[in-house]
Amino acid sequence: MKGRVFEQVFPFLARGFIEHAQCNGTTVEDSPENTTHQSQPQTGSASLPTHQVFQGTLTFLYRLLFVLYAEARDLLPVREQGGYFEHSLNRLKHEVRDKAGLDVEQVEARLATAYSKTETTLYERLSELFAAIDTGRPALNLPTYNGGLFLIDPADDDRTDEAQHGRFLRDYKIPDYYLACGLDLLARDEDPKTKALVFIDYKSLGVRQLGSIYEGLLEFRVRIAPETMAVVKGKKTEEVVPLGEARRQKLPILKAGRGKDAPERTLAKGAVYLENDRRERKATGSYYTPDYIVKYIIEHTVGPVLKEKFEQVTPRLREAQKAYRQRIRNNEAVRKQGNEPLPGHNPKLVAQSFRDAVDELFDVKVLDPAMGSGHFLVEAVDFITDKTIDFLNGFPWNPVTATLNQTRDAILGEMRKKEVNLNPARLTDINLLKRHVLKRCIYGVDLNPMAVELAKVSLWLDCFTLGAPLSFLDHHLKCGNSLIGAKVAEVRRAVGESTVKGHTQLDLSAPASPACSAPRRSCAAWAS
Repeated sequence: MKGRVFEQVFPFLARGFIEHAQCNGTTVEDSPENTTHQSQPQTGSASLPTHQVFQGTLTFLYRLLFVLYAEARDLLPVREQGGYFEHSLNRLKHEVRDKAGLDVEQVEARLATAYSKTETTLYERLSELFAAIDTGRPALNLPTYNGGLFLIDPADDDRTDEAQHGRFLRDYKIPDYYLACGLDLLARDEDPKTKALVFIDYKSLGVRQLGSIYEGLLEFRVRIAPETMAVVKGKKTEEVVPLGEARRQKLPILKAGRGKDAPERTLAKGAVYLENDRRERKATGSYYTPDYIVKYIIEHTVGPVLKEKFEQVTPRLREAQKAYRQRIRNNEAVRKQGNEPLPGHNPKLVAQSFRDAVDELFDVKVLDPAMGSGHFLVEAVDFITDKTIDFLNGFPWNPVTATLNQTRDAILGEMRKKEVNLNPARLTDINLLKRHVLKRCIYGVDLNPMAVELAKVSLWLDCFTLGAPLSFLDHHLKCGNSLIGAKVAEVRRAVGESTVKGHTQLDLSAPASPACSAPRRSCAAWAS
């Protein structure tokens, strides 16, 4: 999947944006800037730097990956005929499949016949779907998602990076042919037995795999071939050089297929491709930490903290369990006498009286100061949840379970108000516990705003709870510099301040500065 995204999917989508811009009179400039962090792109101007195309394409790619994954795991109501399904990506990918056929060799030709290179009907359909996911749509049985990744129409004074990417995706579009090709490459792969194209099973992928694709893409930038280019064998991996240079230096040009008659791999003038600073076309994966290392680090850092926490809270939970059983016995005794139990005998009150024990149990803070797409934080959530479940299994009744029941009732009540139907059976104790761990224990920082958004997405998918929006993560995952922090003056401008008796008191209710004006997607104010 990673290789396909780098070599085919991303270039197809980026080329679509570039073609649309050029057809509307915008000049696309092959900019050399680093693609990992570019703020305040000026969409709608006479010229469009390719680093803006890179960021816009990256955001759009992850919208597609998110929806493909969420629909495959029934996290979105894709099975509801006549509602969400009619607008779903699942329906669209089947439509493209029907036009593309099953033969790998004929896909591009068939799609070129079926779809226009100037019309943007498919893109507009997807924009409507993304808007529904972002803000919620009761008619489609969609609760509010409310995350920066799907921001469709940001305010003009919103200068956050998410807003900039949202404006790019609003002002520029991908023509139907390029979008159909890119979507089909994401949705289908060749069956090794039948050699026919079949749909990829996205539910078998983990959120960490989706994150690794992003981390690999950080090494690249969008390039437009200034002349005919050749793909040659470099010292470590593939490289792209001018065809004339390859001929003069007698560099080995790679073949597009097997056999001595296979054509050389070349890129025509104006072709769009990905390349890093070493002119290589394949990611080295230098940003990606293998799973076994992540698991080892989490186990040996978070594990001892949890063990100590469980030992501290055990007496409180035993006391709560004893009090709960006593209330049950009292109620049974009152009923045997023919009387109704008094309100004070309600066992639910035990959970409230031991709420501080729940708070103490989850008083664990895990911070990743350079979180990337959330690889370590996802593992931390899973680890804390698993260990907590094992611990709570020793207490048949405990105030944690009672708290989760209250959360379930609150979510169902809120969804009824919004006229969204949810199956209570989907709100399992495990789902709710993972969400509670995420809200109480997990924090992260990254310098790259796109990484922050993808970390939110990864955690939201891993801890998916029906009816729970993504925006609650905004307070825990921030864009900032963990090494140098922020100057006091920047903090004052971001959150406002008032001085009381010689002490500085931050007024969080004060209006934010223009740079942090978006309430849902506030930027970070990190003090060293």
